[in-house]
Amino acid sequence: MNESGVFESFITRTVECLNETSIEYCIVRAIAASYYGSVRSTEDLDVIINLENTDVKQIEHLVTCLRVKEIDLFKSDLVQGLQEKSHITAFDTRTYFY
Repeated sequence: MNESGVFESFITRTVECLNETSIEYCIVRAIAASYYGSVRSTEDLDVIINLENTDVKQIEHLVTCLRVKEIDLFKSDLVQGLQEKSHITAFDTRTYFY
C-alpha cells in the first residue's frame, strides 16, 4: 500500500470506530477542506467529537475499537482531553510516525 493509501486507511478506520460507537463527530481542517475542493497537504486527521468525559462506556468502546484497528490512543489521554476541552492525539501504528 502506498503512503497515501496508508493515510486513507487511517481515516477509514477512525471513521469506522466513530460510527460504530455512535459518537457524533465532525471532520475539520485540511481533510474537510480537501473534501470541498481546496486541497491541502496534511498527514493528520482533525476531528471534533461530541462526547463527555463521563461517558465511560462510549470512551472504552472507542478506545478498544481504535486499538483493534491499530490506532494507538490511551483512555486516560482521551478523558484528559475531554476534561480540558483540548486536543487528543492518536497514532496510526501502521505508519512511520509511530
